[in-house]
Amino acid sequence: MRREHRANRDIVYSSPCVPPEWIAAHGLRPCRLIPGRATAESPIPATSGICPFLRAFVNEACHRRNTAGVVLVTVCDQMRRAPDLLAATRQTPFHLFNLPSTWQTPAARRIYRTELERLGAFLVACGGTTPSRAELVHALTTAERQRDAIHAAPLGPSDGIPVALLGGPLLAHDREMVRLIAACGGRVVLDGTEQGVRAQPARFRPARTQRDPLGELTRAYFETIPDVFQRPNTRLYEWLLQHVAVTGVRGVVLLRQLWCDKWHAEVQRLREALAGVPLLDLDLDGNGVTPRYRTRLQAFLEGLQ
Repeated sequence: MRREHRANRDIVYSSPCVPPEWIAAHGLRPCRLIPGRATAESPIPATSGICPFLRAFVNEACHRRNTAGVVLVTVCDQMRRAPDLLAATRQTPFHLFNLPSTWQTPAARRIYRTELERLGAFLVACGGTTPSRAELVHALTTAERQRDAIHAAPLGPSDGIPVALLGGPLLAHDREMVRLIAACGGRVVLDGTEQGVRAQPARFRPARTQRDPLGELTRAYFETIPDVFQRPNTRLYEWLLQHVAVTGVRGVVLLRQLWCDKWHAEVQRLREALAGVPLLDLDLDGNGVTPRYRTRLQAFLEGLQ
């Protein structure tokens, strides 16, 4: 059964750990927000000392029309500050999704599933309706077909030194880094940022989707997407080393938002794990691709030749 999205009922979120299928099954429109640069009129000043991505996300969420609610995920201390920032800037309803950092136990999986159910109650309060099993199955199968239809377009030119991107969420203009890498003689063959292939859920298993769609949704998102905040975060290293070997990556560019302690803390460990594959650590300040990035990228890529 097809659920029509209700008018003026966007649910805004940023984390890949929020399943858009769950939102769509409630008859609301999932909107994964990739914010741009915050403007001078933004309610949160640049001197506020918070993550550039969080600042831009909150600012844009506050100014969007047709937003019925905002979903925030507890992946870091900075994001945990978002409810206070939203409450101080706009009356849009928001929901804090408590994402377990541990992932190896049945209890953690149960917590994630319970959080999905709690999110469902929030979606109903925002104007959605509780989906039937058939409606949820339809949402899962539709989303998977849409993902399959989006072919893996090349991120850069067909020649150049193969490099990988790694890191957390990026602002819209941070994607210019791909073109800058190409201009400096490289090509991005692997996108391990939060908006790349690393953050894609596993494929749904048809039989289990029919039998327990919410359980299958839990497995596909909670049990397969590797990230730096997880404890232990061994899945992130396993994913990275496997894909670096398969793609022939000769260098890794870590893109991390300023004040992102979790990615910053992993820099030395990443260098050791990559075992000879050089790593360039770039901190992003929310101002886009500036000349200082070109200088560092040029030097980095020259060293890979």
